[in-house]
Amino acid sequence: MDPDAATTSTAAPAQRSQLRQLLGLALPIMLSSILTFLMPVVDLLFVGRLGTHELAAAALGNTVFQTMALPLQGFASALDTLLAQSFGAGQLDSYGRWAQVGTLVMLVLSLPCMLILGLAESLLLAIGQEAALAASAGAFCLRLVPGMPPFVAFLTLTRFLQAQEILAPSVAIALVANL
Repeated sequence: MDPDAATTSTAAPAQRSQLRQLLGLALPIMLSSILTFLMPVVDLLFVGRLGTHELAAAALGNTVFQTMALPLQGFASALDTLLAQSFGAGQLDSYGRWAQVGTLVMLVLSLPCMLILGLAESLLLAIGQEAALAASAGAFCLRLVPGMPPFVAFLTLTRFLQAQEILAPSVAIALVANL
């Protein structure tokens, strides 16, 4: 008997098992990510019915928001690694501390983001946007400010639960946020 054939026949079930495990973890995370990505799209679908000016203002406002949100998502990715390592190693005290510190730092990091959202009109005017569009986009951004703390809490909570392989809450929250 060929020794490679024996290795291949035992490797296939293990690979299928790993694939099922990977997909069981990845698919809900992918769905949550898609739903989170769709939130500004849903905004644009609703606002687009109001007119082209409103659509342009919402698109510009969403661009400002995403510019602020993406670095926070990057920080959450780093937190994801630290939470998963500590939980996987059974270091639950460390796991809890990473969750607390991560949430606190995310909330602190959201403060300058909220400030920039509040100053969006002035910033857009400073880079040469038309005054009426800058005013409307600024008003849109101002309305996003109260959502920043829940957004960063969602990011940290999602990472906290993912480390435990608890995935349904983040999918449900992202789904409800799109309604």
